[in-house]
Amino acid sequence: AEAADRVLQLSRLFFALRRDEKLALSNSVHQFFRYRGLLVPASGPGYRAVAADANFSSDLRESFNIGWAVEEQEEKGSQELAGIGDGSGDVPYGPTPWPAETSIQGFREACEHYAALLVRRSVQLRRCLALSLELPVDFFDAPGLFDRAPWLLG
Repeated sequence: AEAADRVLQLSRLFFALRRDEKLALSNSVHQFFRYRGLLVPASGPGYRAVAADANFSSDLRESFNIGWAVEEQEEKGSQELAGIGDGSGDVPYGPTPWPAETSIQGFREACEHYAALLVRRSVQLRRCLALSLELPVDFFDAPGLFDRAPWLLG
């Protein structure tokens, strides 16, 4: 509860930023999910202004979604991201466009910490599911199943 409370507290500061500061962190084609070389519009990490999310255009909410920092993505850097949609499938989505640390101190760290807690819980849950299906406890730990799963927390 403490980690969630911290993220909520810092999220209030994020949404209180000036509109231009938030728009600079908008989700774009560089963050879109990639599936078999195709880009999935209006997906991936980043800021979405009120009614700016194509999936929720009549919704009056604004959101900031974060993605799992895939190690390969971090190592390849922005040069690899320039080749989005190339069919390589190496990077499931682009990097989360974080606000500057000076804008909201500790925001990224708090969000990533909370996301890591949720991932640990999901591992526990899928192991329980494996056991309930009378499968080996580590059945869902096989490479390619959840080790590079594209998810967002928003």
